[in-house]
Formats: sequence, C-alpha cells, structure tokens
Amino acid sequence: MGLSLKLQITAPPEIERAALSAALVEAAEILDEEAFHKAVESGCEHNIWAPHPEPLISFCEETWYVEVNSWLERIFEEASQLLLGEPLRLQKAIDESYLESLEKLIAFYFGKAKRSAEAGVVRAHIAGLFRASEDEKEAVQDFGKPESWPETVAELARVIRKKDVWHGKESYSRLQVAADFAADEITKISEDTRSGMRKLIYQAELNHWGPNLLERELYHNFGALQRDWRRIALTETASNSNNAYLLKVGEGNYVTCPQVAGACRWCAATLENKVFRIVTDPMADDRIEDSYAERAVWIGKTNVGRYLSIRERGGRMREEDELWWVCCPGHPHCRHVFIKHNPMYGPPGPRLPMSEEELAASPNKPSWLIGIDVHPITERGAIHPQTVGVQ
Repeated sequence: MGLSLKLQITAPPEIERAALSAALVEAAEILDEEAFHKAVESGCEHNIWAPHPEPLISFCEETWYVEVNSWLERIFEEASQLLLGEPLRLQKAIDESYLESLEKLIAFYFGKAKRSAEAGVVRAHIAGLFRASEDEKEAVQDFGKPESWPETVAELARVIRKKDVWHGKESYSRLQVAADFAADEITKISEDTRSGMRKLIYQAELNHWGPNLLERELYHNFGALQRDWRRIALTETASNSNNAYLLKVGEGNYVTCPQVAGACRWCAATLENKVFRIVTDPMADDRIEDSYAERAVWIGKTNVGRYLSIRERGGRMREEDELWWVCCPGHPHCRHVFIKHNPMYGPPGPRLPMSEEELAASPNKPSWLIGIDVHPITERGAIHPQTVGVQ
C-alpha cells in the first residue's frame, strides 16, 4: 500500500488576503472586459435603434440599414414559407430540397446586400466632407442633396475632380478598400446565416419540432441577423464619416468629441470634451507635446486588434501598444463623432452660443449663420437648438 503525503503550508493571513485580493482583481478585470465587450457588441450601452444625433450621419445609417434590412426581411419571409409550408421530410429535406433552396435564397439576397456596401461607404465619406466644410452652401452645390449623392468610388472621384474643391490628394484606393471591407463583413453575416439555417433544419428534424417552435426559432435567428447588420451599418458609417472629416479638416488642426447621450464609460472618459490634434502619418505612440492636445488622431486610427483590459486571462500584463487608445469610433455601435475645435474658444464642451457680436467677428462662423444647417453639433461643441437638416 502506497502512502500519499500532502504538505499543508499555511501562509500568514496578510499574505493570504493580498493573494486573494490580487486574484479577485484579476478576475474582476477579465469579467469586466468581457461584460463590456458583450455590451458594446450587442449595443446594450445605448439604444442602437435610435437615430444618430447628427442628421447627415443618421441619413447614411438609416438609408443603408433600411435598404439591406428589406432584403433580410425577404429572406425571413421566403424561408418561413419554404420551411413551414409542409412537414419536413428528413433525408429528402436535408439532402435536396430545403438546404439547396435556402442557400440559393441567402446567396441571392446577400449578393444584393454586398453590392450596397460601396454605396454605404461612399455616402458616409461624403457626409464627413459635408460636416467639415466651412461653406455648406458650396457643399450642397457640389454634391446636391443627400439623396442624390454618388454611390460608387468612381462616381465620387469624377465629381471631386470636376469640382476640384474638396480633397485633391485623396487616395481613392483607401476608400475602395473600406468598401471591400464592409462587403466582407456582410459576407461573414451571410455565412453565419447559411450555417444557422442548416443547424435549424437539422434540429427541427432530429427533435421533431412542430411548426410553432420552428417559426419561433426562425424569428429569433432573424432578430440576431438584424442586430448584426445594424452593428455593421452603424460602425462602418461612423468610421468612414469620421475619417473623411479628419481628411477635410486637415493636418495640424484640432478636433474634439462632444457628449453623446447613453455613451459607454470608456468613451465618456476618453473621448468626450477632450482635444486631439490631427496628424497625417500614423504613430506608434499617440502622445504628443502640444499646448492644447495630449493625443494625436489620424485617418484610419482604430481599436481593432487592441484590448480594453490591461491583463490577459493567464495573468500577463499587456503592453501599452496592445490597449485601446483614442480613436473615433472607439468600438462597435459607437455614436461619437469628431468636430472641429478652435482653441481660441477655450475648452470644449456644451456651452451656450456666443453673442451676435462675437459670432459676426469670428473667422469660423457656425453653420446656422450660413443658412443651411447640416449638423446640429457645431465646431464649438454647442448643440444647435433648431436642426432642420439640408434644405
């Protein structure tokens, strides 16, 4: 008979408490990051279905979302008719009829959705240029009303070259890459939808689901599909609009992010009412020495591939270049936008409009003096009380 010896080592109470505290802190950090990411991914930090406070960005989001959502609804309707029209037959249904028909259905409508990606990205880009324009009347003359904006990169390039008033050094290849990226995101949803439908049919067959249960599960799948698409529409619109805004405002100028109702705690602490300077070239470290700004921003700056928590699950402390940094949007569903900030106006933040005398003497007049108001948030951080959109 072998002997089993267990060594019991008792640490001093203060060391045990310190070790327990460190373990709890690590667990809390991991859980906190996971909960936060789940919240921003699902949009729980705010109402993702509410319109954006910026009219032009709201127009871009809703136009893109409604267009693609109409095709998603067709998928749901036709899939329901296909699957609920008659009892499922195990082998024949799986091998031939249902899966083949569903895959053709999904491929057809998601093909339309994928082609909409370029239009969505181009509209968001123009919205950013509009918002940054100092002469909104000229902006309207150059591009017309939002419903008549170009919808392809080639069309946009022709308009800009013809007018020669926007951004002559713009790299249209970057915009095309952004459109391809958005299309790829839609493709991922298409693949998830196809896989989800297959699993649904298998489950219905193997577990002898009735039509009511199958219809309910179809409805749940469709709701998840809508939320995924909403995330893409909001995030890609925000990203491309803010990039265009930085492009138009230009290197060396300053921007800030005004407050947004329902903002997550990271954005509220990191973005809102902070001043950032625009630079052209990406930096490994975005900290800068500047009289007005502590951080730099540039076109394409993102938190993709970075982390919120300073600690990995295994306990390793992440390096600073692995962590989230200042960018806009900061995460999926983020509704923040850059706006111009002139240091002569003082610190950014909500404030009442200046007097008429101050406005008349200002070299950068807010949009409501021009007569065409396309954004309620002015370059000074004040909320315009009467936003009526493009006239």
